[in-house]
Amino acid sequence: MSPRRPLPRLQGLAGLLMALCVSAHAASWEDGPLPPRTQAQWALVAAVVNGVPMQAQQLHSELPVQQLLSHYENQWKRLGSVKMGRQGPWQTLSLHTDQLHLVLQAQADGAGSRGLLSQAQWRDVRRDFMPVEMPAALRTQVNQVTETRDGPRRSRLVTAACPDGFEITRQRMVAHARSKGWTVVTDQVLRKDGARHWLAAYDAMGLSVDVVLTQADGASASHLTLNFTDSPT
Repeated sequence: MSPRRPLPRLQGLAGLLMALCVSAHAASWEDGPLPPRTQAQWALVAAVVNGVPMQAQQLHSELPVQQLLSHYENQWKRLGSVKMGRQGPWQTLSLHTDQLHLVLQAQADGAGSRGLLSQAQWRDVRRDFMPVEMPAALRTQVNQVTETRDGPRRSRLVTAACPDGFEITRQRMVAHARSKGWTVVTDQVLRKDGARHWLAAYDAMGLSVDVVLTQADGASASHLTLNFTDSPT
């Protein structure tokens, strides 16, 4: 696999992405009322995950799972064919339209239920979602790129596996930062319970770069997380 080509499936928010197409017209989000006795918290707000605009809410409800599912089934059936399923301990409800993919994952939580309600505007995929600051010398298998915004601040979080191992990946990242003139803010290598961790942070001239590299043991693959955060102007 190419070092900068993402895996075809997301590792989090399972099952949200379908085949990717491009549309000249942005889709609007499905914005129906919450079920009674239910609270929602944003998990993703206007995010872009592997190029696909997404949003997600965590639900906490006094309703049992079946009533929570029925509420959204009644809301969504006007849009198309709603499918029910199961994914591990989660009961799922999904709907795929010509612009949106909606998924509700729900499970019992005490006398009530909890869930994750996600939407993906799959027709509005962006092809250029990989951060240009991603070091080309790193041989990585990118799992996910998540872009979020908080006012003028933009964050691009990249998670990847590194087949070349811990030390080679660390040295290549250090060499890349040096070649770009990034200022070192933090640089620590830690060992705990047989695992190695590299924690680094750089000031990259208007861009903050946070690095976490981990390896569970000497025989395990290394995993890299890079967070590129634009500083407000």
